[in-house]
Amino acid sequence: MISAFFAENKQNISDNGFSNKVLARLPETSDKQWIVLIMAALGTSITIVLGYYSGLFNLICNYLQQVSPFVLLGAFVSFPLVSLFVVLNQRRVFA
Repeated sequence: MISAFFAENKQNISDNGFSNKVLARLPETSDKQWIVLIMAALGTSITIVLGYYSGLFNLICNYLQQVSPFVLLGAFVSFPLVSLFVVLNQRRVFA
């Protein structure tokens, strides 16, 4: 209902090339993907070290030995499917 209202009452404001001038003057962006990879590796390392020394891994292993393999397989298969559904649904909502 809101999107229909805005579609009907859309107003175009001419900027006389202002947006293009601003975009042309913006500095070039560099690729900072390496920061994400380093922080992910650091966070994973910290989690593994803290989990190992706190006994969390032993607790998880003992729990997983009691769970049926079919339950683990179902969770392992369904998690990516649910994640994909959520991502696609968010793209549709926010597009």
